[in-house]
Amino acid sequence: ELGAFGTFTRYDRNYNLPSRVGAGIRFGYFLSDHMGLELEADYLGPSTVAGRPTRVFHYGSASLVFNFRAGDRASLYALGGFSHLDLGTIPPYNFGENGVHGGAGARVLLTDRVALRVEGRAFYRPKSDLTGQWAGHLIGSACVSYFTSAPRRGQYAPRGGERNYQWYWGS
Repeated sequence: ELGAFGTFTRYDRNYNLPSRVGAGIRFGYFLSDHMGLELEADYLGPSTVAGRPTRVFHYGSASLVFNFRAGDRASLYALGGFSHLDLGTIPPYNFGENGVHGGAGARVLLTDRVALRVEGRAFYRPKSDLTGQWAGHLIGSACVSYFTSAPRRGQYAPRGGERNYQWYWGS
């Protein structure tokens, strides 16, 4: 799954940063119909904090995604993983943060290869370099995804020795 998305980020209130909009790209690989891996990068653009220009904000993450079927053309998913947020080059925002994230979303297939995704996630770091306290940022996104292979069709027929409830490829 390849995707391009727009984001809205609300930073932890202790950071004194305005909420930001941005854009990014996503690459996902389905390990099965129920589980996948995703990498994404987000660009938030130049900003002015207290009248001083800062470098662009960058956000990157790696996620494990659990998919749950919600009809023939839709699915719900939950994800979690590792994130890195690079805040800039001008003090006091001249540092990057590593943390964990978790979130949930929905995917609706528009065609067999194109889908619309909406997602919400939260970034958490136990001790911030800026405040010395825990930090939490909220990120919402809307994405258009392209699947490099068409979905599988047909019914699963267990082979000798297999059980109906075991994980498998197919619908």
